[in-house]
Amino acid sequence: MILLVLLTALTPYAAAFHPYYAPPVAASIQRWDLPTLRKQIHDHHIARVAIYQDGSSVEVLDVNGLQRKVELFPASDEQGASAVASLLVRDLRQEGVDFFVAQPPQPSTLVPFARAFVLTLIVIALIDVCGFMPEFIWGCIIVGSAWLGAARSLDEYLCETASDLRQAAAAGQARHDASVGALLGRRRRRDEAEEAASSAPPPSRAPLLYRLEGVERERRSDPIPVRVEVDPEAWAEEEEEHFDI
Repeated sequence: MILLVLLTALTPYAAAFHPYYAPPVAASIQRWDLPTLRKQIHDHHIARVAIYQDGSSVEVLDVNGLQRKVELFPASDEQGASAVASLLVRDLRQEGVDFFVAQPPQPSTLVPFARAFVLTLIVIALIDVCGFMPEFIWGCIIVGSAWLGAARSLDEYLCETASDLRQAAAAGQARHDASVGALLGRRRRRDEAEEAASSAPPPSRAPLLYRLEGVERERRSDPIPVRVEVDPEAWAEEEEEHFDI
């Protein structure tokens, strides 16, 4: 009963861009191709046309109030789809048929989920009918336990990796700060030394020049006479000893 309800609920989503027709009427609607559509346009059997923006297909409403979708060209071939759409627009303008451009239909996210859920229920019902439900439940428990252990191991590994990365980042940041601090301190000391040297008064050279001038002046001074008294006898003895040698 649940499956029938879900399948019935899926029917409007499968034909979201088409009105609901009774089964006999829906079976009587013929599928058209591009030449048939052009022929119906020129025969004035078309009331309105909606051309999808990608040029892949059109929605056609005939004079009998029946709506059908006509495939024109694959959406992947943009150049071919544009050429076919231009040809169709020319026919519509020539016959005075109302048309407009519409956004291509977007698939609903509810349809795949509902289909997967229905198929899962069908598989579980078949397993129960075959008598394998206890084995199926036991297998689900084993697989779930294995997945839980793998998830726990992966979580521990990711936590350890994140911790190592944080420590490495902190150590790298500390080294960077130390290097930048040392560089800025060295530059600051150099700037302070240059500033102190530039602000200090120049050394006075007057005393040195004065001393040098004084030394030169002493070297250029006149000789001082010295009186030396010599004992004639001692001098004679010295000369005799010298010549004897």
